Amino acid sequence: MKLPFQAFVGCAYGINNIGYVLICFGVFNALAAPLAGGLVKITGRYPVMVTALILHTCLLSALLTWRPDPGQWLVFYLLAAVWGTADAVWLVQVNALSGILFPGHEEAAYSNFRLWEATGSVIAYATAPYMCARLRIYILLGILLAGFAGYTTIELMEYKVKKAHYRERDFELVDKVIENN
Repeated sequence: MKLPFQAFVGCAYGINNIGYVLICFGVFNALAAPLAGGLVKITGRYPVMVTALILHTCLLSALLTWRPDPGQWLVFYLLAAVWGTADAVWLVQVNALSGILFPGHEEAAYSNFRLWEATGSVIAYATAPYMCARLRIYILLGILLAGFAGYTTIELMEYKVKKAHYRERDFELVDKVIENN
């Protein structure tokens, strides 16, 4: 689980409860991963990614406005469940996109993905003692929006390539029909 939420759990709900909240995160992460894959087959990748963006944006906004209270124990688990669900979509779909974008070079693509994921975690853990949770949430929100803008750009580029390929193929079919007549 990412650091800002851990700060909420540890400070407000108690360090002894972090493990239970992390279990909730992990369960929803594990359940949402195959569900996201199934949804992509039905709706396409982009709507699922937009849903994850909305979930994560709402979650981060909630963390910015919410004042944790140990008596609100259910809220901690609800937020962990939402975070786990959104995180599952990011992990599964970005991995899948890496394989699609780099056919024949999947090993390097997946390694690169894991490198940047680990780099982000190291930066988050290394800077945690020097920044308050609120600032880290704002940074995370900014990175989320910038990353999604980059993802949208990649989807648009892929769409244009596929569209051009289909047009090209259609003209080839027309040429073959004309040749045969």
